[in-house]
Amino acid sequence: AHRIVLAASSDYFKKHFSSGMRDRDSERIKLSDVTAAGFEAALTFIYKRECEVTESSLTETMQAAAWLDVPVLLRAVASFVADKLTVEGIWNAWSIIDTFGGRAELASLEDACVALACRSLDELSSAAGFPSVPAERLVAVLGSDKLVGGEEEVWHVAMQWLEAQDPAAGADVV
Repeated sequence: AHRIVLAASSDYFKKHFSSGMRDRDSERIKLSDVTAAGFEAALTFIYKRECEVTESSLTETMQAAAWLDVPVLLRAVASFVADKLTVEGIWNAWSIIDTFGGRAELASLEDACVALACRSLDELSSAAGFPSVPAERLVAVLGSDKLVGGEEEVWHVAMQWLEAQDPAAGADVV
């Protein structure tokens, strides 16, 4: 790969090639936190502005995009996930957001999750993973102006979630 192309697309490589790191001038750089498949997807995206992402390669691609700091790829993968989002897949999407938390590139995915949860609250609340939804996520959904349903449904869902919490585990609910 060409250093100039990598540095132009990745803040990781930009910092790496412009800093005083000992291997900045070496021909090979060991990337221990990125899988070969993830790096291949990132490299393909850097050069072609496209790459193949499947459900099985999704996590590796996002890890590479986040670790190498390729924000355009991270946004593209988040958009891919948002476009295919289902109620059953919302848990995985939220897990992805939590894994790479705080990244602005994932804001559209978070918005898509909240919007879907608001439209499908009844289906979401009866799904197997519902009791493990973090309180902050549930508050975001139940407090959203996009919520479809009345106060009674909101109360019922909130009570269902509260009843599923294990007080012995130390869940703080306010």
